[in-house]
Amino acid sequence: MSSLARGAFITSILTLVSRILGFARDLVVASLLGATFFADCYYVALRVPNLLRSFIAEGALTSAFVPLFADRLKISKERAQQTFANCLSFLLVLTLCLTALGIIFAPLIIEIIAPGFSQNQKIKNLAVLLLRVMMPFVIFIGLTALIAGALNTLKIFGRAAAAQVYMNLVLIFGGLVAMFFSKETGVILLAFSVLIGGIAQVSSLVPTLRGENFKLVFNLKFWNEDTKELLKLFTPALLGATIYQLNQFILTLLASLLETGTVSWIYYADRVTQLPIGIFSIALATALLPTLSADRANNNRDDFERNLFNSLRYTSFVIIPLSAVLMFFALPITQALFERGSFSTLDSQRTAEMIIIISFGLWAASIHSINARALMAEKKNMKLTQIGALSLLVSALFALLTIGPIFNNQQLLIVQFINFTSSFLNLELGYFGLGISMVVGAFASATASSFYLYRKHPSRLWRSFLSSTLQALVSAILAVALSFFMVSEIENIYAKVTIGCALAIPAYLAIAKYLFASKEVSDISEIIKKRFSQS
Repeated sequence: MSSLARGAFITSILTLVSRILGFARDLVVASLLGATFFADCYYVALRVPNLLRSFIAEGALTSAFVPLFADRLKISKERAQQTFANCLSFLLVLTLCLTALGIIFAPLIIEIIAPGFSQNQKIKNLAVLLLRVMMPFVIFIGLTALIAGALNTLKIFGRAAAAQVYMNLVLIFGGLVAMFFSKETGVILLAFSVLIGGIAQVSSLVPTLRGENFKLVFNLKFWNEDTKELLKLFTPALLGATIYQLNQFILTLLASLLETGTVSWIYYADRVTQLPIGIFSIALATALLPTLSADRANNNRDDFERNLFNSLRYTSFVIIPLSAVLMFFALPITQALFERGSFSTLDSQRTAEMIIIISFGLWAASIHSINARALMAEKKNMKLTQIGALSLLVSALFALLTIGPIFNNQQLLIVQFINFTSSFLNLELGYFGLGISMVVGAFASATASSFYLYRKHPSRLWRSFLSSTLQALVSAILAVALSFFMVSEIENIYAKVTIGCALAIPAYLAIAKYLFASKEVSDISEIIKKRFSQS
């Protein structure tokens, strides 16, 4: 697991840096544009390339390309270069066509996604201009995903996260420069910064790619065996991305029907709870996919299972205590991060309640993320799509049946359905129902993907994983509850969060080591000892 652990560690550190810079970027943009119509135009226009990015680049493309590239790399580096060139050419043609369509039909796209802008021609024209400036970003983010997938397969980890750091730095610099101009000029400069940031991402990856003797070559005869297999794997992954976006749309729609502030409470809670997943789980999953793909390409079942179950064990070991911290310290964390200005005490309370609920599903979401990489490595993308559809169905149905009666928008068919079912079930969970539905959906995905993998890999390592998970759960509850009790009398929220977390970490490690003789703690100790002995 050394290369996998190293890859996950490097990616985690760079992802953390990227997330911090992302917050700084948001602050700069907020300072520049505030809550004016310039900000509305910028975010609406940015939504289009970001949506295409989620469909084409993030997840969908990588899950299709990496197993294919690993198969070809097993044959020879020359064959892998040929596959890379074919996939690169196909991706360029696809993203160039999408960019052209986006630029040509920008006015129609803005009318569809922001119909309110049509009431003011100046606002609509600005949104159209910004969309046309930022559409080519799709090309560069697609290239970034493809190159990063190749580098990860070559066991050169962390480059994609580093590229995102460069992207955020460009946006921060662009925002700072834009402050010296009017808001109208500034928002256009910010749009160009997005495009330049995309170029910077690709440029940062090309030297490393060339260092591995791979070149960016355009192949006119790209429609061949490679691209056909890529498309075969890419299509179900694209459906999976569509299902995820549909799930987000349904939750947002239902939240908008509830009391004012529900959408914001869920958004802020999701921002907080996604941090541990983004830093650890996604980083580990990023390093895991090329590792498992290589194991599969080499028909090495033992290594495949060992890497998979080690990843599952460490996911439980890390995510469970982080979830416990978020549950126990939800309110002071929310107050420290958000409670200022227009963000009221009530908003903090509601957001904290949502954090507590969502935290129950973090472990399941993280486990499914690891399982998903195993399915991708085995080219079971359609099975993954089916699991996503199951999760969507379970989550949406639970939300519809539990949020309770809606007293506004009575003319909407969905509202009539909700009110009809709530009259029979007598459940009125409100926004709690939405939070719980997210947890239920996460557990449905984790259970389905684990059951499928268990049938394919009925290894004794499943028992080891479950044992480690139970040990982590007991250790986390004891450690975090103890630390929360010790800081309960501290009034300063910043001190409470800082000291509480500082106490929880060593307490968790100590309980896991001395009460359960945790293998994960022993492994970490060995790694640290080796590092010090080498230095």
